[in-house]
Amino acid sequence: QIENGDIICFQKRPKSCNQHLYPSVKLFLEHVHKLTKEGRKICALEEEIVEFRRLSDLNIAANLECTQLRHERDNAILQVDEFRGQNDLVRLQIEEAKKECDQLRHELDNAMRQVDEFRGQNDLVRLQIEESKKECNQLRHERDNAVRQIDALLNQNTVGRIQIEEAKMECSQLKHERDNAVRQVDELWDRNSQFILEFRFTCLEQATEHFKDLCKIGDTEYGCVYKG
Repeated sequence: QIENGDIICFQKRPKSCNQHLYPSVKLFLEHVHKLTKEGRKICALEEEIVEFRRLSDLNIAANLECTQLRHERDNAILQVDEFRGQNDLVRLQIEEAKKECDQLRHELDNAMRQVDEFRGQNDLVRLQIEESKKECNQLRHERDNAVRQIDALLNQNTVGRIQIEEAKMECSQLKHERDNAVRQVDELWDRNSQFILEFRFTCLEQATEHFKDLCKIGDTEYGCVYKG
């Protein structure tokens, strides 16, 4: 325990391994008492020299370290300048990328609007196609009905042609009979030009079935000729 008035002794760690270390305080004090005044001065000077060398070494090391730090600082400044240039370039690239992104976003919006318009037009076209299909089906149905009606009319026309041919044949036959009857009447008139037959009107109606056109043979200068 340290008390007031005690003398505290300590020894500095020598810089070189050749300097002797005192193993105990007693030996150190004995060494101090043996020293003369000049010896103590020499020891003090030696210690100052050692301290000066140590400080000189520290100064040299500090100068070297300072030079190294300056070099590193200069390199760092160069790197910072390079990074600043690269940063400016990156900023320009980022600005260009932003502009390109805005342009692409604008083009995307326009494309989406066009897609929406095309979808609306596509829906309208689909509706028109559906209406066209319905109209086409209606027209197809009407066409089929028209074809059936045409077939029926053709069949009727064929039957009508047959009936017309038959009517023509019958008409030719009736014309032939009429011509024969007219010739016979002419012959009778020539033979009996002064002879006139008289019949009652009711008998004539009965004979000609009330003067039907089917019984009519033809017309002459004297009037209508009927077959009784």
